[in-house]
Amino acid sequence: MAEPKPWLDIPDPLAGASIHARTAPPAPAAASPTRAETKKRRLGALVGSLAWIGAVLAVFGLRDELAENAGLVAGQAVLWLVLLVSALVLAVGGGGRGLGSPVARARSLTLGAPVAFLIAALFWLPASAAPFAAAGELSSMAACFVVGVAVSVPVIAIALWSVRRSFPSAAGWRGALLGAASGLGAALVLTLHCGSPYGGHVALAHGLPIVLSSLAGGWLGTRIARA
Repeated sequence: MAEPKPWLDIPDPLAGASIHARTAPPAPAAASPTRAETKKRRLGALVGSLAWIGAVLAVFGLRDELAENAGLVAGQAVLWLVLLVSALVLAVGGGGRGLGSPVARARSLTLGAPVAFLIAALFWLPASAAPFAAAGELSSMAACFVVGVAVSVPVIAIALWSVRRSFPSAAGWRGALLGAASGLGAALVLTLHCGSPYGGHVALAHGLPIVLSSLAGGWLGTRIARA
């Protein structure tokens, strides 16, 4: 008589369980563009963005007292241009290893650009007896905000299209930089168009498009620009 084997009564814990082989992640729906394609897109986006900014400024016109405040307007325009170009270079630059600019720099400029604008908006104004951070009429603020959005929304859409699936790292922060650059383009138009002497007006109506564009760029960058 064979000796009983009690361990044979122990049920197999894996019995009935479905074991799936590990598979590779699905391939992207669209292939990443080549370097030549990306270069053409970026050049086209730059030309298209400049044309759009110029068209909006031509429609709404220059500020009435431009001649009296030429120095202030020129100084602010140069500052916004420096920040804008810096944001673009950091956003689309390849960096030392081709993986993009260091994320710490992208983060610093993304957060620093709105702060720099806020400080300039509150303290760098035409000579005026207006109280500090006064906002003026709400209708005037709303009008300038609409102009800023009219500039920044198409520009950020074109910019993100031009970098589709081309950011190998930090896509969110680099997308946010593109958004900040779009908002700074709007701020440049508003500086040339609006002669409000109120710091609160400039900080909110002119600066809010920068903040909103940065947030939109960061959110869209991870979905559109990630390689």
